[in-house]
Amino acid sequence: MGKNEMLNIGSIIRDLRLSTGMTAKDFADSINVSYSTYSNYENNNRKPNTAILSKICEKLEIDMNILFQLATLPADLRDSIIDSYTEERKINQKPNTDLSNFFSMRQVVNSLGETKSDKINKLFNSLNEKGQDKALEQVEMLTKIPEYQAETPDKPEEE
Repeated sequence: MGKNEMLNIGSIIRDLRLSTGMTAKDFADSINVSYSTYSNYENNNRKPNTAILSKICEKLEIDMNILFQLATLPADLRDSIIDSYTEERKINQKPNTDLSNFFSMRQVVNSLGETKSDKINKLFNSLNEKGQDKALEQVEMLTKIPEYQAETPDKPEEE
C-alpha cells in the first residue's frame, strides 16, 4: 500500500506539527529529511519508516503508540484531542504534559458505546465550574435555533 489509506498518520503529524508553530520545511530539516519527503508524509502519500517516525514523535513530544491510537479514533474525537493539545501549547509554549494526558484510550473506547446523554453528562462533569457555565450558555444558545430544536408532539416541523 503506497498511501497511508488505513491510518492517515500524516494528517495527524501535520496537525501536531502545526501546534509547534514550525513550518514543514523547518520540521523536515530538524529531523534530517528532505522537505519533499516530509511533505509526502504529511500528505499521506508516503509512509515514514520506523526510524523516521521515531524522530518525528520525539520532535513532537508524543509517544509513537499515542500517535497510532489517535489514528484509530473517530475524526471529531481525534481533532478535539489535538485541538486541546494545540491550545495547551499556545498557552504554555511547551505543554507541561505529553499528549497521553489529554485522554485515556480506555475512556475513549468506553465513551463510544455510551448514549449521547451519558457522554454529555461525563463531559460536563469533567469541566470546572467556569467550563460548566460556558457549556450551559452554549447549549441554551443552541436550543433557541430552530434548526437544532427537537420535534415536539404539539409543535409540527416547519417546511
